[in-house]
Order: sequence, then C-alpha cells, then structure tokens
Amino acid sequence: MVIAQNAVMHTLEDLEAARAELSQCIDAFDNPRTSFREQLAARIREASRKVHDIESELRSRGLITLDPKRTLEAELDMRFPTAQHREIVEYQGRRYRRRFFPEQKCRSGWAVKKWGRCWEEVEG
Repeated sequence: MVIAQNAVMHTLEDLEAARAELSQCIDAFDNPRTSFREQLAARIREASRKVHDIESELRSRGLITLDPKRTLEAELDMRFPTAQHREIVEYQGRRYRRRFFPEQKCRSGWAVKKWGRCWEEVEG
C-alpha cells in the first residue's frame, strides 16, 4: 500500500474528537431555541463525513476492528426498526433514545435529502 507523503495519519484520539464534535452538533440541532439550523446541518454533514473518513482509514491500517458502539447500534436497528425520533426503547436492561438528524439537504436548503440516525443511552 502506498500512502502519499501529504496524507494525514489519524489516531484513535482523532476519531474520538471527531465523534464528540458530531455528537455536539447533533445536540445543538435538537435544541428548539436554535435559530441557525442550516449552518448546523452543514456542520453535521461535515462532522459525519470526517468520522466516516477517519474510521475507514483506521480500519484499513488495522488500528480498529469492530466498534462496540456500531455493533450495538446495528443490534438496536434490527430489534427496533420502526423507532421514531426521540423514542426511548429498552434493551438488555438499558434505555436508548433514537435520534435523527439531517445529513444532506437539497440545493434550496428547505428539504432534507438524507437523514442520519443514531442511538444514545438514556440515564435513569
């Protein structure tokens, strides 16, 4: 495998930082008092792309294998395929909330072309 000299070699810390940034953007988008959703949607798309790119690179270098969070999300998706936004489900004694967020909007900016989704653990 040949890697360009200008290629950035990401670390696991870079991945965690990118995931934290994505989570922060999603939380801000869900805030009903937010007045700049279009900018947040763009930040979510960029953060999501960054997480995907870093994960792909780290997997190709053998630094990460199966991500436990991704495995859990896949299991929750399989068990609760019709869960709606902010719906809370219980799985293996823990509670999880379904979240949807815009990943890609159409050119006009009014309609969402692609929705992203994730699960987050709910305390209590």
